Amino acid sequence: MVKGKDTAQPAAARAALGVSAGAGIALALSLVILAGAAAGISAGWMAEEWGSRIVAAAALVGGLAGGLCALRWQRHPLMGLGTGLLFCLLLLALGLVLLDARPQGAGALPVLLAAVVGGGLAGLTARPRKKRKRR
Repeated sequence: MVKGKDTAQPAAARAALGVSAGAGIALALSLVILAGAAAGISAGWMAEEWGSRIVAAAALVGGLAGGLCALRWQRHPLMGLGTGLLFCLLLLALGLVLLDARPQGAGALPVLLAAVVGGGLAGLTARPRKKRKRR
């Protein structure tokens, strides 16, 4: 290491780390929400017909929370959207690998859009901080 040089991470590495960590957090949170909803349905507290709405809401909340966590690494509006897109790809990949199911028709579209919109909403909160005026 050269003494005196800045050893901070490059912006691209921080962005990639933030987006991937945010997508992982979004996936974990949505799985926790879905586990709670499954317990509620099996206990009879919720109707089974609410299943598709609950899945879309879990994807929206997960994408929003993951996008907000990604903004801790780098404050840029595209961080939230990138997190939502990566979360959407993770949902597709896990569905394909674990469930051996491809999205059929319009059934998966609300869930995937909710994941992207949740991340995009988090990106809207990433306004640049106000800089002080120098005199």
